[in-house]
Amino acid sequence: MNEAGTYDVIVVGAGPGGLSFGMHAARSGLNVLILERGNQIGEKNASGCALSPKCWMDLEFMKGLLEQVPSRIARRATLHFIGEDRREEGSISFSPSKRFAKGSPERDFLTVNVYRPDLDGWLAGLARDAGAKIETGALVTEVKVGDGIATVTVNDDRKITAPLVIGADGAISLVSSKMGIRRDGKWDSKDLALMLTVDFEAEEGIIDALVGDQALHYYYGANFPIAYSFFNKDGFHVGLGHYIGWFLDQDISPIACIEELLNTPAIQRLIAMLDAKPREFQAHVLPFVSKPTRLFGDGFMLLGDAAGLICPLEAEGVYYAMLAGKIAAEVASDALRAKRFDAGFLSTYDQRIKKSPIGREFSMGGEWKEFIDKVPFNLDASKWVVPLLSDAMFAAINVNEAHADTVKHAHARVLELARVAYPKVKELAAPILTSLLDEFLGYYIKKLNLSFMLKPLLNSTKQMRSKMITQVLDEWLSSRSGYRDQEDAISLPPLSERINKYSKVSFRNIIQVDPAVEDFLFHDLSKCTHCASCALICPVKLWRKQDERVHLEENYKNHCLECGACFLACPEGAVNFAFPGDGKGVKYERG
Repeated sequence: MNEAGTYDVIVVGAGPGGLSFGMHAARSGLNVLILERGNQIGEKNASGCALSPKCWMDLEFMKGLLEQVPSRIARRATLHFIGEDRREEGSISFSPSKRFAKGSPERDFLTVNVYRPDLDGWLAGLARDAGAKIETGALVTEVKVGDGIATVTVNDDRKITAPLVIGADGAISLVSSKMGIRRDGKWDSKDLALMLTVDFEAEEGIIDALVGDQALHYYYGANFPIAYSFFNKDGFHVGLGHYIGWFLDQDISPIACIEELLNTPAIQRLIAMLDAKPREFQAHVLPFVSKPTRLFGDGFMLLGDAAGLICPLEAEGVYYAMLAGKIAAEVASDALRAKRFDAGFLSTYDQRIKKSPIGREFSMGGEWKEFIDKVPFNLDASKWVVPLLSDAMFAAINVNEAHADTVKHAHARVLELARVAYPKVKELAAPILTSLLDEFLGYYIKKLNLSFMLKPLLNSTKQMRSKMITQVLDEWLSSRSGYRDQEDAISLPPLSERINKYSKVSFRNIIQVDPAVEDFLFHDLSKCTHCASCALICPVKLWRKQDERVHLEENYKNHCLECGACFLACPEGAVNFAFPGDGKGVKYERG
């Protein structure tokens, strides 16, 4: 069946980005069709989903969410430092700043925590009210663009055409793949994070009494990647994530890491205190990159995870997807008026993204990614990060000596702490210190009326000043002795020796799947080298190695979470993956 010329734009994927685009485009008068592979909006989506104040500041439609969507407002966040013995060594809490926040809602909360089916369902209502058409159970299996027309094939047999297609179909994006952005639809395994989450049920009243608005918790330690627990209205997520390539390099199963997290006393106390019960297990992948992929081409634009539009520091994605959807809708409206859908015209989308808060975030994407890789994502860094907080507090406040002696020793102790931290983060510290120096110099150049003469010189020598600051600090700190030498002598055995490499824990009893009829996961034995990367990475253990050969479980369709980690981890392309059709497969109620 061929539906020709019916729509102005076809959106693939009904997540926050696709629905934001559909709502804004429909409000501008475009005839919009949104295609969603799930039978219910939001049932295929999982994320931490802690919405930042930016959502309310930059997106007018978000004003109605608090009254219409179940949520929990987080006004305080806590970072917990966990040692290699699982003990909590210290913690830091913070809340919105009354000094630096510009006003409401920045001063009101840190995040609003919601479940994805609730959020996505609400956004779908806004898109429908604006005039967009949404079809569920509609799996897109082919996308072609030619002669000014995009042809989208749904469920293998139905063709729909429009002058423009929007790829909002997640990290494993068919649109991106078909448009030639990534070979075989794959990101580099070093840029793609696998996120695992266990959702716990708890009574709303107990959460109110014992947690309240302290609803964001982060855990940094030696035995698992940086983790989190985010509290919602009647439950909470406990999860973690790291690059797929990291799990393979460490030779450690992601399930082993989340088992270690769940066995940490801080998490065990939380579960016991709230009388919480595990309710749902979730897995998904997201790109964690220093800059987005190509966002546009002839007849298409990409949003959200499909484009790599994820905060490069903290992996916030929903805001970036919704804002990109709004910007893309403005460009689509301009394109329809101009009757131009070529790459040249659609390049304005890329230009507007770069000028938006999204582009400003990625202007430091390289620095953020380097910091993330060296500290939060580097478990070996825990040997100096975890003790650092206790060292700092002990140096400032302790009852082992006269407080006058504490003041007397402050200089030496601050220096020792600086020698620990500075070498690890100097690539980030140098630009910040250079900016402070430039602000100081710029102020006095202006005050002395020398701007015309010295400002060009100041601009042309910035890199030189950064190098000079780094060199001076290196020499100054290296001239002191002590703490860093002791710290560098500390070593931890490999992670695969500190915790069980392969976990025996299974979460299959809290997975909800409507099994597909047709196969969607394929094992090409002609390409397989039986390296068992698939067996290591799979969060539900659908792959196993036996007698030196890798096997796919026969009834995999009953348990697969459709995260695609096995497909993305396979170095030989021996695993092929396609999402199941007819809305079948995993069903998330608390994503």
